[in-house]
Amino acid sequence: MPSKKRATPISLQPLDGMQIKKEDYKLVYVGKLSGNMSLDDIFERFNIDRPEDFRGHSLSVSDIIVLNDGEKVTAHFVDSISFEQLDSFLNLEEQVLSELAYEVGERYFAIQRTEEGYDYSFYDEDFRLMDGGVYENDQISIEEAAEELLEDEGWTGERIRGDYDQLMEKVEEMDEVVMAEIQKSQGEYKPLAKVEELEEANYNMIDNVLNNMPPKKEPYLEYFATECDEFHDMGAYEKSTDVNQIAAVYEKYRENPKTAYLGCSMGIIYRDPEDSYYDEAEFAIVKGNTVFGNLMDDVRFYGELALVREGIEKIHEALPDYKYVPMRDVREAMYPEKMTTEQLAEALDEIAEAFDPYEYRDNVERGENTVQEVMLDLRSGNIHSYISYLKDIVDEECDLSVRAGVLIERLKAYEPELLKDMEPMVYVNYCEESDLMNPRCQKLSELDAKTAEMDKEWYAKRDPKTEEPTKIAKIYVTVYYAEKGEQMLHHFKKSMDIGNGHGGIVSQLKYDNEMKLTDEYWINYQKGKGSEEFQKYMEDLTDMQNHVLPYLQSFCNLEEKGVKERREQQIAERYEGRADERVTSTEANEVVKDVGKTDRKPAQQKQAVDGKDKKLSIHERLEINKRIIQEKQGKDKTERGVDLGVRTV
Repeated sequence: MPSKKRATPISLQPLDGMQIKKEDYKLVYVGKLSGNMSLDDIFERFNIDRPEDFRGHSLSVSDIIVLNDGEKVTAHFVDSISFEQLDSFLNLEEQVLSELAYEVGERYFAIQRTEEGYDYSFYDEDFRLMDGGVYENDQISIEEAAEELLEDEGWTGERIRGDYDQLMEKVEEMDEVVMAEIQKSQGEYKPLAKVEELEEANYNMIDNVLNNMPPKKEPYLEYFATECDEFHDMGAYEKSTDVNQIAAVYEKYRENPKTAYLGCSMGIIYRDPEDSYYDEAEFAIVKGNTVFGNLMDDVRFYGELALVREGIEKIHEALPDYKYVPMRDVREAMYPEKMTTEQLAEALDEIAEAFDPYEYRDNVERGENTVQEVMLDLRSGNIHSYISYLKDIVDEECDLSVRAGVLIERLKAYEPELLKDMEPMVYVNYCEESDLMNPRCQKLSELDAKTAEMDKEWYAKRDPKTEEPTKIAKIYVTVYYAEKGEQMLHHFKKSMDIGNGHGGIVSQLKYDNEMKLTDEYWINYQKGKGSEEFQKYMEDLTDMQNHVLPYLQSFCNLEEKGVKERREQQIAERYEGRADERVTSTEANEVVKDVGKTDRKPAQQKQAVDGKDKKLSIHERLEINKRIIQEKQGKDKTERGVDLGVRTV
């Protein structure tokens, strides 16, 4: 852009005494300045925070910096303490451009200065003229004129500066071909003999042009290895078109302890005999034990060349034991940008098996069950554990490290998607009855029906003498559910016994929750953990009782009457057992206190007897116990507790 200053560091070649000549320097970098950067800022940038695409040595004494703000071009010599402006270095009168050429996409643009202003032309990919004219404004620079013309034409893609004379040569060649076609078309109306004569003349002309044209020299790559990456002259340096030869040289440099401190590297040199502007561009690709293909991400023109990409792959093949970081688009193509839950689960399962197949086979069940478990895990928000596992793969610096890194990015961007009206699911972690583990991932309603039927059948076959079940199967499950409108699954783990008469999954959960709500020993144990933790614990139990379990029950069959009555009876008996223990303990203490006393209080004895005769129902006991617990926690007040809808699952 003409309005932006451009900084051009130029490296010094061997000097002729102390005379500074332009021909002793070569161009090593061109870039745009941001803001009001000074020469000191440029010096600091190219020594401390060098651009990623800069391949030269640090800016130092005797280098030249050229500044171009679109109106004025100045050259500055880097001295030991300051910068000296060199007015004669560039021969500034030569800096006024009279012609320019650009490649935009696969099309071309040419412009040259005339007396009226600027003559410009647009060409297609075959160098055929598309449009052109004269831009009558000689008050602006040729760069500004080109900028306006390209924008007006809508050519907003990347612009690559080209050689004007070479472009004109190719345009002339195409003009000759077009002229031959015109002559041929005009000859169609001549007599037959004349047509044949013209055709032969045209063919002879085309053959003459083709035969006398020098063969085009195609671009190619050279590979280099150097003992010192920053200053090649400080160590050995070799280059060749044989990548395997240079790879062997590079490994020899790495193994040499005398020069290891210099920092060796290996890379590519882009050679294009037909284009001096891009010829001999050098890029370090290998440093240490890593092939950094991603270094070409910031060098867009070269990075998009198939020749350069092929060269990077050849280096990777020549150094198969080295860590490999491919270019960005190669990495991104490994997995879709937005992955579904199923795609992520399958990818995680695949990379786990490939990373350590022996451990995978020993600890993971292959197939759909594992994928389903991972899907439920992801939908529950359990992403951190998978990211941690993938980071371990990245740290191993193996062939799968790049894939693991891409998967980490996909997991970070993942947002769980839940099916509309999704039913609660159960994953069977383990069960002594194998029939209940096939499949492991099931709808809660289906597994609840299976376990209820199995429990009923086994409980009916209990021992008639002891009333104890003759067969019980332990089952460990993880229940996943999401209430309406939620974007993430909740989950909890439970273990239960099938065959003891407590019914299916939901009935077992109810029994377990009610026991914890009414068992004073268990409640006192939880109180010992502290008031805050106890309050949180009781809120969770209350929420499970009042909200979660009714919600889960709505997807399952109604409880059988016998199961519900047995549960209530067992809870009542357990409650009475605790009460009897308290009464017995109290009476024993009274006996110790009143040893030697014979008088008793009939009224108290009668009250105790009356208390035993009056038997409360299980529902009354549950309500009384809950009310006592809530009063202790202050939850009888409307501004606290479950009355405000406090829920934690």
